Amino acid sequence: MNKLLLYIAAAALLVSCNALSPDPGPSDEVRLCASIVSEVAVTKTAATACAYTAGVPTSDNPLEADVWFSTTSGSYPGTKTNDYDVHTTISYTSSAYVKPSDTVTYPASGNLYCIGLYPRGDWVVADNGTKAELGSGAGINGSTDYMFAPQIEGTSDSHFPPQTFNHIQTWLKIRIHAKSNDAGNSWGKIRKITVESPGRPSIDLATGAVTYSTDAEDLVEITAYENEEPGLSLTTESTEVSSVFIGALASSECLNFKIWADEYLKTVSVTLDKNGSTEGKLYVVTLSFAALGIIEGTATVSAWEDESQDLTGV
Repeated sequence: MNKLLLYIAAAALLVSCNALSPDPGPSDEVRLCASIVSEVAVTKTAATACAYTAGVPTSDNPLEADVWFSTTSGSYPGTKTNDYDVHTTISYTSSAYVKPSDTVTYPASGNLYCIGLYPRGDWVVADNGTKAELGSGAGINGSTDYMFAPQIEGTSDSHFPPQTFNHIQTWLKIRIHAKSNDAGNSWGKIRKITVESPGRPSIDLATGAVTYSTDAEDLVEITAYENEEPGLSLTTESTEVSSVFIGALASSECLNFKIWADEYLKTVSVTLDKNGSTEGKLYVVTLSFAALGIIEGTATVSAWEDESQDLTGV
């Protein structure tokens, strides 16, 4: 089973990075520091958000990302026509400033810009360097926590501030229960649950806006739970059966779940949030199974929990 590629760090970690400012490297050599921030609405209807805190990357659990540089704001073609328009990688193993894999220097005059993309190696240039998209070998798969660090700028006299990586998907925790013992028995065993996700993300590198394809041919059906044998018996106790990442939804869009059981094959639509995008939020989705093949689905916003899981792969 794939590990969730999730690492939760702190807005407070920015303090650790800033404590090292100015960047201790030579005046013309780029070094970077990073944090990961989770923004989660306080309640389902809240318009405000707050950050949640955990540890820092370590050598055993590094944050490995692509970092793209350019002397032109919002444009990252990576053509290497000069020493500054460079696409390279970085491995953060603590809150300290570190060098990218390839040496990058600040220009003698003018700004240098930088964005970050996680995980390393999954991203390609689109629209002449103004956007980033997932490459052909990557995609929405339920287990990868895609993140983006918006554009920062620096000069030889005023170095880069810390990069801040933001979760650009939606995290779902799926719970199921029967409304009564008789209702649970009427379904037989649950064999499989899938969820329909928006398609591949596209990131505007100037604004940081993330859009997902919602064309029918681009939607992705993610297997959230599968247990053909022996299957899962429904009880009146709520049971968490899955934890997956999906593409973010716009306000009031419905999320479709399909449930395979011994006695029924059903689809249920759940609205996650009527007040804004679901990007960077965790929702606990509860599927309640009643008699006669009826399912009720509800969703509540929860804290993007303080969890530190393997960032290095599956």
